Amino acid sequence: MPIISCFLVIQGFLHVRVYWRRVLILTSDAVTVEFLCGMRGMKFSEILGRRSRATQYGHETLIVPKTKGFRKLVIKEGYVVDDVYRDWLASLPDLDAADKEQRKAAGKLHFWES
Repeated sequence: MPIISCFLVIQGFLHVRVYWRRVLILTSDAVTVEFLCGMRGMKFSEILGRRSRATQYGHETLIVPKTKGFRKLVIKEGYVVDDVYRDWLASLPDLDAADKEQRKAAGKLHFWES
């Protein structure tokens, strides 16, 4: 029983840490996001674009790399951001809109997406 209690306390602590500690760093040539196991960053030259998705926990923005071997950066709701970040994010190509235009040109757009 003490082992299970200890496990639950540690798990609860990690959940609180993930929720409360959200770090997003935007420098002149890279973006870095803190995850549970450390920091992960991506240089601007490695970014293909951005995607958006809704999850059961809120809205997320995905920064998609040009190289398929790299992992996406997930920026969840709850980060405190400023106008510089919003402007930078708006400057990235919107891959969702590009996909929609391709489907529209091919005649494969669903009626609810018009």
